[in-house]
Amino acid sequence: GAWTWKTALGCSTIAAGNLTAESAQAHLDSGLLQLAVVGRPFIANPDLPARFRSGLPLADFDEAPLHALVLAAYPYAQMSRVDAVLHARPVVVFARCLQSGSEVRASYARTATRADGVPIDAPALDGASGATLWALRTVTADGRYVLQPAAVQFAFKHDAYMRGAPFSALRQLMQSAH
Repeated sequence: GAWTWKTALGCSTIAAGNLTAESAQAHLDSGLLQLAVVGRPFIANPDLPARFRSGLPLADFDEAPLHALVLAAYPYAQMSRVDAVLHARPVVVFARCLQSGSEVRASYARTATRADGVPIDAPALDGASGATLWALRTVTADGRYVLQPAAVQFAFKHDAYMRGAPFSALRQLMQSAH
């Protein structure tokens, strides 16, 4: 038969990156690959297998509607040292997205109101810079949401905003470095 990595190396071949439904199927049909991996399209389209089967268009990874941002971090204000061991409590903050594009910006208030009307205080974010800001996006026709890495948080002002550099800018920077 035709030469393949599987016959030459005696192992299965897996490929990922920039595969479409058509290119993945062509590689599988040719025997060149035994497994085709699609990551980014699956994040933006949790119903990807159904979309592939029905020929529906795919939502772009960076273009699904952005509703809110979620910050998960370990700010130093939430850390303590006990007997030479650092104990860190994670903080999860949900924020309304104000801007996206070349810079991601979200509202951030130190006091919020729970659904039952009780006011709660949000923790300080001091020391949380460099944490991932996750985008809460609607990605399916039935309105399901998905969390998607959106930006690296680099600044905040209490009771005002959080700011971050979008991952798309990092991709562009890395591509220009090659």
